[in-house]
Amino acid sequence: MSSTVELNINENCNLYDLYISSKLRCSTIIDMSINNYSPKRLNILGDAYKHNSNKYEKLLRNTQKIFENKKMIFMGTSNNEFVGIKGGQIILNFVNLYLDSYRSGLKVRRIVLTDEIGEKDSPKCYPLLNIRGKIYKYKHMPFTSPSVNSLNWEPHLAVYSVNMPEKDFYPKLSTKVIV
Repeated sequence: MSSTVELNINENCNLYDLYISSKLRCSTIIDMSINNYSPKRLNILGDAYKHNSNKYEKLLRNTQKIFENKKMIFMGTSNNEFVGIKGGQIILNFVNLYLDSYRSGLKVRRIVLTDEIGEKDSPKCYPLLNIRGKIYKYKHMPFTSPSVNSLNWEPHLAVYSVNMPEKDFYPKLSTKVIV
């Protein structure tokens, strides 16, 4: 991980995207398969949430605390994984502090994990790209491919909304396999 950040400031923009290497995505995989060759993909987190939401909530909050204690950003769940960003809280705090010292009110709105930035490269901060109030473009494309050992049925988490941190805390209940 780099010890610097590349900042691109636009005088007319208050909100920014922070792009970080997808190599800093960390996952805690919940794997209940009998063997590695099973074609059946079980949505363990989805089933836990659906059948016992209290225990799921406790597991979620405990996992979130573990990630936060390690200065990681807890992004949520996808593909039977609890997903976070290694060093994410440190990077976000540093960038927000610098932006605010430049001009009060500037802040990061989204964190985007991308494979267009190398693991040793500096994270990059750009003005949020929007047209007529709609936020939809990325300077670097989000890397949504899951890890090699993942049970792959949905695009992996790659975008964290700072103003909606709990957006992806709860699993999707369908398990359509992506090939």
